[in-house]
Amino acid sequence: MILGIDYGEKRIGLALGDKHLKIYKPFKIIQNDKNLIENLKKITKAYNVDLIVIGYPLTPSGKEGQRAKKVKKFYELLKKVLNIDIVLYDERYTTFEAKSLSNEKEIDHISAYIILRDYVESQND
Repeated sequence: MILGIDYGEKRIGLALGDKHLKIYKPFKIIQNDKNLIENLKKITKAYNVDLIVIGYPLTPSGKEGQRAKKVKKFYELLKKVLNIDIVLYDERYTTFEAKSLSNEKEIDHISAYIILRDYVESQND
């Protein structure tokens, strides 16, 4: 399984997918708090995750801004504590697409779904 992550300072959106079956779905939103790493460890174990795709929020011009630096720090932390392949994937415009797909107030898991879907589809090119 693949876990898609849309990192936020307050909430983390999660999506799950199977690259062989090409099935992806928004999963849940978890809080970015002191239990975050432990929660992610439990989720990756429970769902047999072997790849994590984290949305990398580059600026529209493709540069690394403040948000991207925070995501990179999170990525580095996960690489240290999880024995799973982890990749950063350019997530520009996923929030815009997520808002167009959902009328929910909290769309972090929808954004994670789009990141995951786009990443897997880009690997098939």
